Amino acid sequence: MRIFKKINWVEYWTSHIFSFGQKDGLPYTETLYFRTDGRIHFGQKTSSNETYWRLTSTQLEILNENMEVTTTFELDKTLQKQWIGTFKLDENIHHVLNEVSEIQAIDTLINDASLNLNKKIEQAQLQQFNQLHAWLKPSNTQLVKIAFVVNAVETLDALIPLMLAIKENEQFELKILTFNRFFRGDEQLNSKTLVEQKLSEYDLTPVLNSNTPTLDLERLSNWSPDYLVRQSEWDADFPAAFAVKNLWWTKLIHIAYTVLEDFIENPNSKLPFYTQEYYENIWRTFIPEQLDDEAINVLDKTFIPRETYQAVGSIKALQIKKTEPVWPNNNNALSRVIWMPHHSVEPGWFQMGTFIDYAETIYNWAVDHPNISILLNPHPSLDIVIKQNDLSMSIEAYNSFIDRWEKLPNTEYLVKQNSYPAVAASDVILTDGISILYEGQILEKPIVYLERSDHVKFTPAGEKMMRGVHRENKVEKALQKVEYLLHQADELRDQQIENVKPWVSDAHPEQKIINAILTDFNNGN
Repeated sequence: MRIFKKINWVEYWTSHIFSFGQKDGLPYTETLYFRTDGRIHFGQKTSSNETYWRLTSTQLEILNENMEVTTTFELDKTLQKQWIGTFKLDENIHHVLNEVSEIQAIDTLINDASLNLNKKIEQAQLQQFNQLHAWLKPSNTQLVKIAFVVNAVETLDALIPLMLAIKENEQFELKILTFNRFFRGDEQLNSKTLVEQKLSEYDLTPVLNSNTPTLDLERLSNWSPDYLVRQSEWDADFPAAFAVKNLWWTKLIHIAYTVLEDFIENPNSKLPFYTQEYYENIWRTFIPEQLDDEAINVLDKTFIPRETYQAVGSIKALQIKKTEPVWPNNNNALSRVIWMPHHSVEPGWFQMGTFIDYAETIYNWAVDHPNISILLNPHPSLDIVIKQNDLSMSIEAYNSFIDRWEKLPNTEYLVKQNSYPAVAASDVILTDGISILYEGQILEKPIVYLERSDHVKFTPAGEKMMRGVHRENKVEKALQKVEYLLHQADELRDQQIENVKPWVSDAHPEQKIINAILTDFNNGN
């Protein structure tokens, strides 16, 4: 028996193999081991609740894919063959770690590998059978299966017309999966509910998922969709199970939640955003307009096939253009300004955000202009960025500002919902970026851009779009320009109309997308 103070717990946990499961139940895995990089190897499987591990002075903690503690094991003064821990999500459940001999673990791994190989052979045989069956079966009796994976209500309008068109098309079978959105590791707990409420407005019904993403992925793959649309290109927005690398078994479709992806430079690469490695996994990216020669030459530096990009027009642009105006304050006597600050207030990344520097100045301007109704509509992640970073404004100060803002008689606050009805009802947009700088032009609204000197540069396409925007690098000048535009016609309006013309020239881009899918499916590709 070894004394507690002599035990090297890191060495112990990383040099043994364990079975893991509920007490008095069959183990979930018989080959779990703790890697030295802090991750957990869960046998031949993955488990979102058992992804990472760490030691405290008294406990072994097991964490989920979001770095939240799920199970704790008390470190006794002696080593044991069996460890019993508490499942933090339901303390009536206890998990058990049992030491497994290397011989037993190797035998299990060999058996698991053999079973997996047999399963893959069976799946390949079944796939061949299904392909043969599809060739023999009349094409008009075979439905095209398509799934949507969505998590953000703010940008859902870029997909809803396509969902509705697919739902009404008898050649398709549609499934919609909803999840909470993640931002920089934080799960936005109400985001799934907001998405489902929005879908219900259009009589679109999501699948009842299990709250275990790995299981939902397995169920989805068993349904075997021919095509899949994930709402954004950012893996970090979704549960780890739905990372693009785990979706290799279907044809992925990308429909941008913004209108223009080639707008600002990528701060982490010499190549533009539309050439990220993500796009190497995509069957089709449907874009508003044809790539120019320069963009095509850039693609040649990547493994992205040129045919991946297909111009169809922009669902998002058309949705914005037909937005019905709604202003929270019904006082029609007041002029209306919508203030839309971006979340990139911390050093690095885009460095567009100006809220921390200019919030008080704009607050005082609102106090001094009671004849102007001012709606604050921050990026939905601004408060998260402030909370997660050591900045000159704390989250408490931010919340205090919002409280003071909402108490003014001529101000409103709008967050985590569709902002375009308010944009459509506004007279002037005051913003520091990003997508509103061009999407606001679709509604032909005067846009005053409060520009930081150190922001990430615009691309050539972005600079072209900025011809429709009033650029000011001092807050006082920006507010003066806002007041001017409240009473004078915008001399940049004609430029805005020219800028957005390619995006709105086709009234039904969703039909072009459906036709591309059907052509591919019927050709047996």
